[in-house]
Amino acid sequence: MVNDPLDVLLVEDNPADAGAIRRQLMDSQPGLSLGLRVCRTLAEGMAEAKSKLPDVVLLDLNLPDSGGLDTVKSMSEGCPDVPIVVLTGLHDDATGLAAINAGAEDFLVKGEVDPARLALILRFSVERHRTLAALRGLSTRDELTGLHNRRGFLTLASRHFAGSRQRSTSFALFFIDVDGLKCINDLYGHAAGDAAIAGAAEVLRKALSRTDLLGRLGGDEFAALRVEPGLGPPEAAVARIREMADAFNAGAPRPWKLSLSVGFARLTDGATTLEDMLAEADKAMYEVKGGNQRSTHRRQIPKGGER
Repeated sequence: MVNDPLDVLLVEDNPADAGAIRRQLMDSQPGLSLGLRVCRTLAEGMAEAKSKLPDVVLLDLNLPDSGGLDTVKSMSEGCPDVPIVVLTGLHDDATGLAAINAGAEDFLVKGEVDPARLALILRFSVERHRTLAALRGLSTRDELTGLHNRRGFLTLASRHFAGSRQRSTSFALFFIDVDGLKCINDLYGHAAGDAAIAGAAEVLRKALSRTDLLGRLGGDEFAALRVEPGLGPPEAAVARIREMADAFNAGAPRPWKLSLSVGFARLTDGATTLEDMLAEADKAMYEVKGGNQRSTHRRQIPKGGER
């Protein structure tokens, strides 16, 4: 809403420009409750945004560690839930349109926007982003678990996959299956089956990082994408999933036990497709399930997609 406090993250490496923008924001509305955080590089800005999501990001196109439209694309892919307003010294409508197509909500030229208009653009960007996110959520969220559904997960995973290939970074894709769901449904009813699916989602939320992408693909199948290499090896995430499943089973008494089979594939060089990775993780999961192992299996995607 118009009078709600506004948390702004400014990513700008020029101290003079940052100071001018700060003054414009403070002058935009007397008595405005405004929180302003300033970062100098894209990497610092993305880390700050992930540590505490701002209401809006004011993003300079040209930073010490990134330049041009790649700056917008990287911020949009890394923080898809945050609206971005691009600030630049370039007076170029084509660049502005390209920035919006790359994920920005709006495009402003430094020094050419008065304080009142700046505040208005920020408010409109926040509200527009929230409205569109809510509309997208109606078609990309799983009603039972609140996770991304198959469409939502694959859409976001494809963006992360493309970004990882461009940056030559590694990530892991997990395929998770709820064991014995049909048996739970047959013996205890579909309400119990729904409870098992919801329980699996709860376990995965607790076991994985909030920066991991998590979705229910359908039925008893879930997938997760780990895009932060600093979060540790996939094996550690799997061990955490088992730990959280044990804690779930040790909680409220139920006539059934939650059991999850997990397989994963690791991309080391970006040389294959997301669909190939998902298929490999699925195969790894079925090898676990077929062997009745309380463990996991890994498939690594080699260069060129060769197996």
